[in-house]
Amino acid sequence: MSTEEIPVKTYSNPPPKKSTKQRKPQTEEQYLHQVSLWNESGPTINDDDWLFTNLDQLDPSKKIDRVKILHACERAYYQRDWEKCLELVKIGEKIFNVDLDEYHDYQLNQGKRKSANLERHVIDLYNIKQRCLSKMNS
Repeated sequence: MSTEEIPVKTYSNPPPKKSTKQRKPQTEEQYLHQVSLWNESGPTINDDDWLFTNLDQLDPSKKIDRVKILHACERAYYQRDWEKCLELVKIGEKIFNVDLDEYHDYQLNQGKRKSANLERHVIDLYNIKQRCLSKMNS
């Protein structure tokens, strides 16, 4: 065995420390506005059918509403209620302002790119529709 020493690496600069994320400061006015909104609406209470209620009042500009229709379609699909699933897909087509029967044209002839999330939601809706139709035909 040799008695050689192993050189120890030394760094001139210490490794960078991870910075802790801090919440964006909120003014008193913004806080009071949020409190008033909370006092007006209160907490959201979800019952067993909350996914299937108020679907005519969904706002396509809000992500939470777009995701709600997708989740409703998925739930109907996994409950094996194919007709209800297709009805919900039609509502989703109206919300996303697309015709899924001509989806390939939508995808290929799209001049202006929409947001990636919106495109992903349309793709998910299209896939649910195709799976539902295949289950109904088999």
